[in-house]
Parts: sequence; C-alpha cells; structure tokens
Amino acid sequence: MNLGDEIQVRDVDPDADLARVVALLRTCDEHDAGVSDVSERWLRDDWRASSSAGAMVAESDTGDLVGYLSLEALDPTSSVTMYFPLAPSARPALRDAWTRFAAERVEVLAGLKAIRYGIVAAEEGAGPALEASGYRFARVFWHMERALDRTYRAGFPPDGLAIRAYNPAADDRLVWRLVEDSFAEHYGQEPQSWESWREDILGASTWDPDLVWIAEVSGEAAGVVICQDIDGVGWIGDLGVLESARHRGIGRALLEHGFGVLAARGCTLVRLNVDSDNETGAAALYERAGMHVLRAFHCYERSGPGE
Repeated sequence: MNLGDEIQVRDVDPDADLARVVALLRTCDEHDAGVSDVSERWLRDDWRASSSAGAMVAESDTGDLVGYLSLEALDPTSSVTMYFPLAPSARPALRDAWTRFAAERVEVLAGLKAIRYGIVAAEEGAGPALEASGYRFARVFWHMERALDRTYRAGFPPDGLAIRAYNPAADDRLVWRLVEDSFAEHYGQEPQSWESWREDILGASTWDPDLVWIAEVSGEAAGVVICQDIDGVGWIGDLGVLESARHRGIGRALLEHGFGVLAARGCTLVRLNVDSDNETGAAALYERAGMHVLRAFHCYERSGPGE
C-alpha cells in the first residue's frame, strides 16, 4: 500500500523491524520532549497484547522508517485506538496524509457504534489534521515522574490497612478482579476477560511477582499496585483502589509502598501514566506524592456513524 510516490506503507515485521521502530519512536520522543522510555521489551509486549489490532510502518524510498501506526481494540464494536507518530523530518510533508490514512485504517476495524480514539504527543501538532478527519479533542494524559534513592521510606499506612505481598499460587484472579473493578468507570476503559488479562499481564516481559502488592482492610482486599522495573527505571503500572474503599488514604499508601519497593531495587526514577482528568483524583494524588508532569499526550475521539 502506497502513501504518495515515495512512501510505502506495510505491516510491521516483528523481528526485522523491532530495533528500527524503537529507533523511530525514540527519535520522535527526544525531539518532542527531550526524553524517551521506549524499549524493545515494551514494544514486543505491545505487539503480542490481546488488544493489538495491527501495526504498520511508513518507509521512504531510501529505506528509512518515517511513520508508525499502532491499532488497539479489545472489542472493535466498542472502541478502536490509534497511535500514529511521524518522524519530525516527515511531518511537514506527510502530516495530513498520514492522519487520513491512519483514520481510514481505524474505520476498517471499528464497529458502527464504536468510539474511535486518536493518541498523539502534545508537541507533535497533529490536532488540526485529526479534527479534519472528524475527531474532537477529549483529554490530556500525563506522563509523570519523580526521583528516588535508597533512602526513600513510605509513610505509615492508615489504621487498619495492611499491604501484603502477592502470592503467585493464589492471587492471580484476585489481582485481575481488583484491577478490573478499580478501573471500571475510568474514561476509555474496556472490560478485559480473565483469559485475556492473564495472557497480557502474566505473560508480559515486564511482569515481576515481587513487584505486586495488595492492600487489605480488615482482611479484605481493597486495592493493588503493580510495579515494573524496566531497564532500571521504576514504573507504577497499575494502581487501583475499589470504590467502596476510597478516600481512606489507601491509594497514597500503595503508591508510597511501590516507591519504596522500587527504590530498594536501585531505581532512581519512577514514572507512570495518568489521565489528567481521572475521575478518582489520581493525578492530584501523584502530584502530592512528589511527581511532576514530564510530558503530555492528547486524546481525540470520534463517534461511530451508528451512534
């Protein structure tokens, strides 16, 4: 499939293209924000995820990768998400055409009533092209960070709260259920079956059972934090508290516990991603815990013709 006379668009080759796509994404990140955390581990996991609905690259006639398109859809009748960065050097010439192409690929996948999402780096300036394809600005997602060192210590948890280690022999379904229920009302969240979650999370290269912790109140599970150590950078992958247990300091206790576990691992930075308009006030919690916004991604959406 061609995009102009000098650009060829094709499906990703997971083996041959891995390092090249990582290099393209790092180039985009470093140009836009001065920092990148893209890794081969992350990209492999992304491509093998049950939500992956395909990935494509745009290649110049000189063999350079100038664009990347990732499509995600756990249930295409409900929603489809596209992420479609362009190399900085290609943006002036290809921005409108590449956005139209990506939007057309979404339409091939999406059901009549599905919401279409487009995710773009705030600095990339793709908003006008998305709006020309019928999308509207919806949300800002923040990429947040704080420094850590081995002296970090979590504060005392609230009375009645215990944070215990994950038990691989007994807690898999519990952790899945805690994540599903905690995030059920969040923007853009799609329910994920146990089988799909098990494949995506327990089978991911970043899964480490020593970095998963469960909060209990009076012996009942109330929340969970899933941390990751990716190339020496700590991540708060998921942090969720059940609705019935909120506003008791459990989220802050889990967050600080995660910081402490990652600091003990030797991580000097910890990062996470959050919806800046998160319904539970998570973004404000993270700021109070010493995190700051490293960069932003803009989310655009478009309703399907069946709405």
